[in-house]
Amino acid sequence: MLPITHYLRVVNEQAFMGTPTEVSIKSLLALLLFTVIPGVWGYGKLRRLFRAPEKWGQL
Repeated sequence: MLPITHYLRVVNEQAFMGTPTEVSIKSLLALLLFTVIPGVWGYGKLRRLFRAPEKWGQL
């Protein structure tokens, strides 16, 4: 699931309408959370994987 609605809202408000950033803050925060939460989760999984030599080289 991609946050295409939030992305398009930010592009429309910022690029086409020239609105202040404060107007788009909710959509920007949604996009930020959409990248930060999976990033933190993925970092934790990779960290555990790299510390387990028995998992190295496996898919």
